Amino acid sequence: MIRIIISFSIIICLNCYGESFFVAKRVISLSPHLTELAYSAGMGQNLVGVSSYSDYPKQASFIPVVANYNGINIEKVLRLKPDLILAWSGGNSPKQIEQLKKFGIKILYSDPKNINDIIDTVKELSHYVKNKRVAYKNIESFQEKLQKIRSKYPTLHHFRYFYQMSSTNLITSSGKSWPNAIFSFCGGTNIINEVKDSYPVVNKELVIQKKPNIIFSVQSKEDILSYWSNWKDIPAIKNKNIIKVNSNILSRPTFRILTQIKYICKKVQESSLA
Repeated sequence: MIRIIISFSIIICLNCYGESFFVAKRVISLSPHLTELAYSAGMGQNLVGVSSYSDYPKQASFIPVVANYNGINIEKVLRLKPDLILAWSGGNSPKQIEQLKKFGIKILYSDPKNINDIIDTVKELSHYVKNKRVAYKNIESFQEKLQKIRSKYPTLHHFRYFYQMSSTNLITSSGKSWPNAIFSFCGGTNIINEVKDSYPVVNKELVIQKKPNIIFSVQSKEDILSYWSNWKDIPAIKNKNIIKVNSNILSRPTFRILTQIKYICKKVQESSLA
């Protein structure tokens, strides 16, 4: 009965806002995270083109690639005759997206910044599939598992963190960008909160000054300790609170992020903060 009421409410909402939805039969995804979310929404079988690195689920690897780091192959996209394109507003070229819009193709934008944005994206995608049960079943499962993690780690210590994405250039993520939401879920506050850029290059002096309690990194604990070996007054280095993360999963705002949330919260609980 509850599911029937939910479905009815969706129909009412769509009519209220006057949105024009349709069952998309030929869909192109221009970002790996959108490819995953398309499958989560029950849209996977209608994907005819994807971006490079769209490797999950496995069957996505066999779909023609129409975009990569250098941009979108407009001609290839048009040859595939899509009726819906899933675009990453934080990564795809605005100029190329505008070109595609001129051909009358429906563009759906996504740029998740927090966990609720992931759910909202799947809900929005579900408007373009015939069977919405797949999307809402996956959303329900995700929310239940997320609540279990929250219940398991209700009293994590608050901490200041730095996310070190590279050592060649000290690239990090600011407080306004993904995956800040994952670290904050587990009690963290980003020391780079005030920086406007989503993924800025910062200097060592800033990190030393901000004194993070934990450093998250795509590199090994040993590599990070070696990199900061001359600055052992940084609490994270002094206490060896270095947590290596899976960048492949962490960088994608999808339902798979649950594995990293669970892992990070567990590591934070085990750290010397506790």
